[in-house]
Amino acid sequence: MVVKALKALYDKEHRVIIPDFGAVIYDDISDEPNFNTLLNFDDGKLISKICEQNDVDEAVAREELQKFIQKLEAKFAKYEAYRITGVGYFQRDDDGNIYLNAKK
Repeated sequence: MVVKALKALYDKEHRVIIPDFGAVIYDDISDEPNFNTLLNFDDGKLISKICEQNDVDEAVAREELQKFIQKLEAKFAKYEAYRITGVGYFQRDDDGNIYLNAKK
């Protein structure tokens, strides 16, 4: 549910803010997406896209988003990456920093 909405927004706008997590932003110079943990405010776009694509209300969309973030954190705890096809792999480095490996 969240991945489909995230990918749709990324394809359309080349930027997706994941509330309370960070933002995937396309970089024209490197021709790859980057991840920025500082842009983690809720601009409403991802929640709206989840609602629209799945015909659910905002509360359900927010719950699904929290489950998605928990899934990412669980992967990171095991030193595993999380792949979003067409975007890249979310990973956490040895210092605890989250980054996006753009290998699609």
